[in-house]
Amino acid sequence: FYDGQNTACFNAETASIIEQEEVEFNLYPNPSNGSFTIDLPQVEGEVEIEIVDLAGRIVSIEEFVNSSSINMEVDVNTGIYLVNVKIGNQISTKRLIID
Repeated sequence: FYDGQNTACFNAETASIIEQEEVEFNLYPNPSNGSFTIDLPQVEGEVEIEIVDLAGRIVSIEEFVNSSSINMEVDVNTGIYLVNVKIGNQISTKRLIID
């Protein structure tokens, strides 16, 4: 704010960074023709798999329950995609090449 003189006063607050745990998973085959498998550690609960193109558009999103091996098939153009795996507050991303 301006205090009526030639000085400016600012109120600075500290920002906190929240660390998220990562989900360990394997993705194969990669490169893929659109069919691939995601292997997870033993999961109890909901798993969300999101496929995103490099422009940030979600091209596929699916949810699974109590799954440790997930077979996926996407019908997308050739290119590079990001596979986001979310379990609770844990998330990890890997790159997937579709050829």
